[in-house]
Amino acid sequence: MQEDLDRLVEWADKWQMEFNVSKCMVMHVGKRNPMQSYCMDNIGLKPVEVENDLGIMITSDLKCS
Repeated sequence: MQEDLDRLVEWADKWQMEFNVSKCMVMHVGKRNPMQSYCMDNIGLKPVEVENDLGIMITSDLKCS
């Protein structure tokens, strides 16, 4: 996963697009998830248990409300 994030950052740099890394987060899903830490552009991504996406709250157990 970290390699994919690194490639994404390289692509964004190539096309002069910036990610607001402070708004990027990681949600660990699944009971056997090793809960790795990830970073973009050498900045660690904040792990979250709940995320609001278009007015829908999504939790790490994939329940929506």
